[in-house]
Amino acid sequence: MRIGTRERVAVKNVVACGLAGGFAEPMEATGISTFQGIMATLVTELERSNLNYTKEIMDAVNIDNIDMMIDIRDFIQAHYLMCNRNDTPFWKDVKTKSFIPDTLMQKMQVMSIQPPEQLFNGRIFAATNWVQWLWATGFYKNMDYKLNSKYKDICEMKIDLIKMESEKLSEMLPNHYDYLRKMYGRD
Repeated sequence: MRIGTRERVAVKNVVACGLAGGFAEPMEATGISTFQGIMATLVTELERSNLNYTKEIMDAVNIDNIDMMIDIRDFIQAHYLMCNRNDTPFWKDVKTKSFIPDTLMQKMQVMSIQPPEQLFNGRIFAATNWVQWLWATGFYKNMDYKLNSKYKDICEMKIDLIKMESEKLSEMLPNHYDYLRKMYGRD
């Protein structure tokens, strides 16, 4: 597999999205996420500039893509580094020969504070994703780790927003059967 990202996904009048812009690993979810992220940045920047596609917009899209790919790389690499396996040469090399980027080291330092006082918003994976995953790995097992009320309130607020948006969309959008029936003009 060729892993990496293009330095520039927005060049002239072309924007490479999803797998055309970069590849991190064979889970389609990150390809979908990067596609959505680049499109969201492009739309936001175009709206801000009255649909005037400029070098500044291309730069914003390119920076956003790099940020997303770094975020994905760090999250995947952390999975390998936190794995308890060391039974093969591959897993031994992962533990002893892996380059650990500064961005990953900073995230792990932030996450080791209990509870994290400095939450971060990753482009794809935010502190909430890291807490949930690290909790499952046993990262916090020797710590008296409790979520502070502010962090808990933030999580509950996000869950409530997702529920409200889901209910709103369910009321607004047709069900799948009705949509397909209308689209194809038959039952």
